[in-house]
Amino acid sequence: MNKSLFIKRLLLPLLVALLVIFIFLVPFIIKFNDAQLSFNSEDWGAFGGYLSGVISIINLFVFISLSYLIGLSDDNRSRYSIENQKLITLTEFRQKELERLTIELDEALICNGEESKSIVASKIGKGSIHLTTFFNQKCYLFPILSSTELVNLQNNINEILVEIQSSVILHHGNKLTEDKQRHSEQLFLSYFKYKADLLHILQVYILSQLK
Repeated sequence: MNKSLFIKRLLLPLLVALLVIFIFLVPFIIKFNDAQLSFNSEDWGAFGGYLSGVISIINLFVFISLSYLIGLSDDNRSRYSIENQKLITLTEFRQKELERLTIELDEALICNGEESKSIVASKIGKGSIHLTTFFNQKCYLFPILSSTELVNLQNNINEILVEIQSSVILHHGNKLTEDKQRHSEQLFLSYFKYKADLLHILQVYILSQLK
């Protein structure tokens, strides 16, 4: 609970306690204002009994108020703890999904040089499919996936993967011309740049939700 709010709520029972004292003691003072100081122990006993009753009422009210404030504080701490746990769990889900996406995009262009054309093309297509699925199904974890910037990055990455896949199907195992080699290198550089930008934005989003 906020400290200033707690103090404000604590002032209420104190003010009420002062009001009770005022209500019960002022009439007593007015009634016996002209009376001489008594040397009779019975009079003092009656006065003590009167004060004891007033103080008992005040104590009861203060006890009830403090119990309420402590219970309210415990409820707030419990809610805060639950919210923190939910945030931690959500962050873990987001991080795992981001790691899976990273692995799929990395593996899409990993080739050991001995794989067949169909296997290489299949791996590239799998990376593209996983990226599209991620954008379509993980919006509940990453609401920013619908942003124009990320949608453009997705489209750019998918377009490059499609072009690389087509190139693999047409030229796998064949020596590329110098122009096609340069173009292929440019495609790979663009792919890694777009991929890095996408993953960076998503990672920054995950960290921003922890603040």
